[in-house]
Amino acid sequence: MGFIVHASYCLTLLYGIYVIFYSMADGDPWGQLFAVLVAVPLLAAMKGALRTIAVGEAMPEWKAKINQYAWVWLLLAPAVPFLFVWNFMMSLLTKRIRWRGIRYELHSPNMTRIVRL
Repeated sequence: MGFIVHASYCLTLLYGIYVIFYSMADGDPWGQLFAVLVAVPLLAAMKGALRTIAVGEAMPEWKAKINQYAWVWLLLAPAVPFLFVWNFMMSLLTKRIRWRGIRYELHSPNMTRIVRL
């Protein structure tokens, strides 16, 4: 389900960019389509801002540090679905992961083998 949701976001955004460029080249009006297309990543950025505020309220001792990097959550929130789609596709192709420099091989839900430190 997660793959379908994030892939639909990514495909819609990429298709919208294609249609806008095609409309521009063809001389058709494209302003309204651009406004609708920008609304979706803008909403994702707003959700990132709300998350930043919520975490700052939940952890007041970290609020200054969180606010220092708040702009990152605004800019990266629209790009996160692309990363999720990449992760879903990679999980279909391989059972190996690398986390903090250590490689693991996933044999089953209950068995993981360290491949290389």
